Amino acid sequence: ASINMPDVYQFLSQEYQTIGDTLASLEILQQAASRFPEQIWTVQSLYYYNFSHGNVQEALNIVKDAIARTGNIAEYYRMKGNLEEESKNYEVALADFDKALELDPKLADAAAGMGRVYYNQAVEMNDKAADILDNKAYNKALQDVKAMFSKSLPFFEQAHEIDKANNNGDTEKMNRQYMIILRGLYHRLGITDKEEAMDKLINQ
Repeated sequence: ASINMPDVYQFLSQEYQTIGDTLASLEILQQAASRFPEQIWTVQSLYYYNFSHGNVQEALNIVKDAIARTGNIAEYYRMKGNLEEESKNYEVALADFDKALELDPKLADAAAGMGRVYYNQAVEMNDKAADILDNKAYNKALQDVKAMFSKSLPFFEQAHEIDKANNNGDTEKMNRQYMIILRGLYHRLGITDKEEAMDKLINQ
């Protein structure tokens, strides 16, 4: 039987991790990502390592390189969208998540990423509104906050529906985070019937 080289790299990387040699594991991952950019696990591993250590720019460089060399892997655009969002490059993040969904309509996390961009902006706006003393300006700010939360809603609904279809409606396997966020959005936006339905789904 022929040797699958990406599998060899993955095995070596995991073995180095097991014995606590992180640097050697990283070196193997970098070699693998360089040689096999279409192997998502290598790019993901480097991405998550750098992201978890606060090296956002390095993580972004890794994903950009993978996109440049492969061009059509949805997961890479989703990962890039997360990083752009982290750097508050919201328009770029939205375009990345949109591209990810175009490449893979079943990628629920990409739809959720789009919803999260608007949701987090709404939270920031809401925090700033608390400092407004003028009553008229305060009420206007709250309307803007509500509008931004409303923008996030259809994307979380889309993520939930994709997730539901991916898991054949099995609530045990479905992403509870999407449901909890949706319940909160329905509550915030006064959509009582959908809030109650989501609450039942979460607690069944």
